[in-house]
Amino acid sequence: MKFQNQFITQVCIFFDSNAIIEESLFDMRAFKNHGINLEFSSKGVFNLKTKESKRVDKLIFNDSKLVNNSGYVIDEINATIFSGSNSLYGLFQSEIPDQTIKGVLEINSNKNFLVRTDILIDMGTLIDPNRYFNISGKEIFNLVMNISQENTSMKLSSNLARTQISSSINEIKKESTEILKTVVFVDNISEPIYKIKNKNIEASINSNGYGFFSFGSAFKETIKNTTHNNGLYVYLDLNEINLNDIFFDSSDSNSNILKSIKIKSGKFNFLNNTYLNQYFNVSFKDETSINMVGGSLNGSINIDKTNFIKVNLNNTRFDFDGIKLAQSNLQSDINNLSLRFIGKNIRTKDNLIQDVDFYLLKNKNILTIDSININSSRLKIGRNKDNQKAYISYNSNLDLFKIKGKYRLDNSSGYFNNLSKYRFNFFQTDLNIQWNSLNYLLNLEGKLDFLIKDLSLDTEIPESTFLRALRILNLNAIVEGLDDASDDILNINRASGRIIVGKKRAFIEYPIVFETDEASLEWVGEVYKNQKGELDNLNLDLSLRLKISENIPWYAAIFGGIPAIAGGMVFENIFEDTIKDISTINFKVQGTIDEPKIKRLN
Repeated sequence: MKFQNQFITQVCIFFDSNAIIEESLFDMRAFKNHGINLEFSSKGVFNLKTKESKRVDKLIFNDSKLVNNSGYVIDEINATIFSGSNSLYGLFQSEIPDQTIKGVLEINSNKNFLVRTDILIDMGTLIDPNRYFNISGKEIFNLVMNISQENTSMKLSSNLARTQISSSINEIKKESTEILKTVVFVDNISEPIYKIKNKNIEASINSNGYGFFSFGSAFKETIKNTTHNNGLYVYLDLNEINLNDIFFDSSDSNSNILKSIKIKSGKFNFLNNTYLNQYFNVSFKDETSINMVGGSLNGSINIDKTNFIKVNLNNTRFDFDGIKLAQSNLQSDINNLSLRFIGKNIRTKDNLIQDVDFYLLKNKNILTIDSININSSRLKIGRNKDNQKAYISYNSNLDLFKIKGKYRLDNSSGYFNNLSKYRFNFFQTDLNIQWNSLNYLLNLEGKLDFLIKDLSLDTEIPESTFLRALRILNLNAIVEGLDDASDDILNINRASGRIIVGKKRAFIEYPIVFETDEASLEWVGEVYKNQKGELDNLNLDLSLRLKISENIPWYAAIFGGIPAIAGGMVFENIFEDTIKDISTINFKVQGTIDEPKIKRLN
């Protein structure tokens, strides 16, 4: 049509997928399958005089379909696009597997095809849940897809306001109401590498799951200098973790993909010990291996497929608290634990332990420190005289303690003062016993052979069966008038003996001997239990021998005319046998521990 040196033109062309590929209109290599129905129309005016033309182009997509290389289907694509200044703009609507999406389309001067829309993603479908990272919630992402002749890229962004992240590591957790602006970028969806970034996380992971995931910023240089093309590498920069946080369960992840986890922790809690600025390198092969490097903790932890853990430590500070460990928060921190601990050159608070070897076994109710072998000047634990292994066991459900083995504690420095409320300088025992309640020693059974030096008991401390039993040794209850006796403190220089305890009674198999500054006491006999299971009813024979040198005035009073001080040494040396007989007083002790009935026999 001609009008005043102008031609009005009108063109309408239909393209299908094959025609689009032949004309190189768009790069379709990112798509596994496609069914495009494109109607192209153009209207314009051509000026013969000026040789200029003006036109408006329109592209209409009708019920088109795209399937990417991973099988994701975009169906029922309907769009209308109009030309603009060196660009085409329009609106579209389409169906994806779980929703209808609407948005804006743009084709720029470089023939790049831009798609802008909002998309709803079920976050729980993105990754298999595990104890370290589990994501849930339905989140809205803003999507920008760029389809060019070279490749197809996309960018997803969201504040994750509807997403919850749960983890055994507290710092990784995120509540669903917390705002966390996050961007996911894919440079080429035909060979996708997902680059994820927010204030906490940076990750680059391909469609095989290979790449890296980083929480925090401590490993930036390591990430730059490491290739991640043969598996998944995880980097964690944390403020605080516990042993349970870095356990690896083979059911949680595919060990063929997960190659290593590097961790920097400001604080690490391990069996009631705290370590600062600790580094871990966790690798996965047939078993999980954790190498630890730090100022006070060095060594390795190996975890096999059954979750049995073997700990080897060297040049490490480690405080072993025995029963305190059994009653600690380890009960609730770890429900199931099977661990062997081996240490060399281990430092405690005030001594160096050269050799440490024990098993730590824990389920919901029972914690056992088994096959204990510890050797140091402060603490020695090992097999007893019957060659039975040493162990300490605590059942929290029954409040039941079991102890076996040979134990030697040198407490001259007060190192073990927090183990109990009783003070002593030296303790050695060969035992195999069990009881209920640490405070009351209910249902005590077994046998023990013991030696204690410098035992000090404050009689004002709370009641316990053990303390009540020892109160009958208070010399004021037996012999009046000793100047050094105290109502509040019972001091025993040395105590030894052997006891067998059954369900109904305790039998003194080998005499129990107590040495104080004033006297030596030798006990034989038995103590019966009451209905509560406490040692209570007494049937004992006591020999009390007052010490000559410390009690000359007392003996002088017996013999009347002998001067107490001047004749003391002569009296002791000349009449030693006679004095021994005279200075020994025999008693029958019956009644109960609370109300002993003491009858002098001579």
